[in-house]
Parts: sequence; structure tokens; C-alpha cells
Amino acid sequence: MSELFGVLSFVVGLAVTVPYIIDVIKGRAVPARSTRILLFVLLVATLTVQVRDFTSWVLAFTVAQVISTFVLFVLSMKFGVGGLSRIDIAAYALFSVAIASYLITNDALVGLVLLCTTDFIAFAPTLIKTWKLPTSETPLFFIGGSISAALSVLSASSYTDAGQVLFPLYIVFLDLATVACIFKWSIVQRWDSFKERRAV
Repeated sequence: MSELFGVLSFVVGLAVTVPYIIDVIKGRAVPARSTRILLFVLLVATLTVQVRDFTSWVLAFTVAQVISTFVLFVLSMKFGVGGLSRIDIAAYALFSVAIASYLITNDALVGLVLLCTTDFIAFAPTLIKTWKLPTSETPLFFIGGSISAALSVLSASSYTDAGQVLFPLYIVFLDLATVACIFKWSIVQRWDSFKERRAV
């Protein structure tokens, strides 16, 4: 059964990237360059750690993430925004510190925790951009990403093995947080409209 969930995680992870690529090319989604640069480097490092220490079908999810992120990294060079803002530079600096901390640890699980922390730092420019400009991202991509990550958790050979489930669980949280940023203006506007109707 874990094989099925692993394959589904891989397929969904790549499938949801296709409409996002189309949205980026057509200008409906605008990726943050710094996030895509840092995430590609980081995901290669994460895959290296997982292959070395936590072999299971969870790897299928990370492989899909590496492929997807590489394509988006290339597209962000032409269609993305940012890359040299203060937020971006701060992300690069914090990323370097976190990666250095990972490199000096010999504990695979601690290294994975540091990589997740680094991933969050790398993704911060996208979260900030999406909070300010919710229409700059496509919700389907992140909803699909959270589903792919959840399927990856189900593909683990042991649900209690933190080394296997930590990264995909973290991605579920991050993708849903991004979806919340995308829809927050709609929610706020509906709440304000509701309050106006109640006041009449």
C-alpha cells in the first residue's frame, strides 16, 4: 500500500505543477525568484539526506518536488519578481546560516529539522508576497501540493519515524498556510460585507 501512496504522491506533485507553469507563463501567477533559487538548492540537499538515512517511498514526493522546483526556478528567472530586495537578502543570509548549521551536524534527524527550518526561511519571501498580493499565486498549486505531501506521509513505512514524515508534514503545513494567504482577502471582504449588512 505504501508503494501506491508513494506513486500517487509523485504523480500529484508533478501534475499540479503543470497548470501552475501555464499560469506563470500567462502572467496569472508570479513566483518569487529568491524562493525558487533557495528551494531548489535546499530540496537537493533534503533529497540527499533522505536517500542516505531515511530510505522509503517518501522519497518519491521529494523527487517530484526537486523536479517541480527546478522547472519553476528556471521560469522565475524570466517571469518572477524580486531576488535582490531587503527581504530576499535577509532570506539568503539566514539560509546560509541554517545550511552551515546543517553541514556541521552529524545527526540526520537534526539535519532534517534544520533543512525544514531553512526551507521556511527560503519560502518566507513567497509568503510575504502572497499576503500582500494574494492574486499573484495560484491556489490549486498549493492545494495539490498539500495533497501530494499528505499522500507521501501515508507512503511512509513507519508513521512514527520522524525522519520519514517530518518533511512532508511540514510541506502540508506550509502549502495550507499559503492557501490561507491567497484566500484571506476574500474572507476579510466577506466579513466586512457581513458586518455592513448587520449594521443596516
